[in-house]
Amino acid sequence: MMEQVLQKTMLFRNIPESEISELLSRARYRVTRFTKDSLIAHAGDPIEEMIILIEGSLEGAMLDLAGNKLKIEQLNGPMLIAAAFVYGKRNQFPVNLLAKTDGKILRIDKRSFTQLLTSQSQLLINYLNIISNKAQFLTEKITFLSFKTIRQKLAFFLLKRGEEEIELKESQSALAELFGVTRPSLARTIGELTSNDIISWERKKVSILDLQGLKDILME
Repeated sequence: MMEQVLQKTMLFRNIPESEISELLSRARYRVTRFTKDSLIAHAGDPIEEMIILIEGSLEGAMLDLAGNKLKIEQLNGPMLIAAAFVYGKRNQFPVNLLAKTDGKILRIDKRSFTQLLTSQSQLLINYLNIISNKAQFLTEKITFLSFKTIRQKLAFFLLKRGEEEIELKESQSALAELFGVTRPSLARTIGELTSNDIISWERKKVSILDLQGLKDILME
């Protein structure tokens, strides 16, 4: 049921299924499907609805001046899409949205969504939390992109985890895509930090051996 899926999102957290059903009955919405490898939206396309990824996986990415794809975020349903850009002066998608799998999207009319926010306090609180979390994420992403070298990006990525023993979910190929670099270039950087006893790296397990040395890389 749609209500059960929506209850798993941050937007409808702590709202009973029966109330979600009642809210939807008062809203104008539509459900669309997409297929793997399709382009959901271009960066700069207008956002005129609240968009919720019900099923499937999307990737937010942009191209640098050299034409290289830089992965910004992996989006797995159910979750809101571009929630921070529905309101404000510039209602546009900030990145390209690419489908990684088949899936389904719920699109709620913006005026209807605004009315729902003003009528349900928990929904409003949840939405404000989503916006705040997204602002923090984007601030961190800007900091990450400000680093020029792979060494600095890798050091920042590891330090932000706040742990000396790190179990990575990402492969080296996925990290290279996240950093906007080639896998061989990232592998060389990992090798340098390993040979200098700053970190040890075995498959997806990373140990920080020289915390201060890793921090110093950010100041290079």
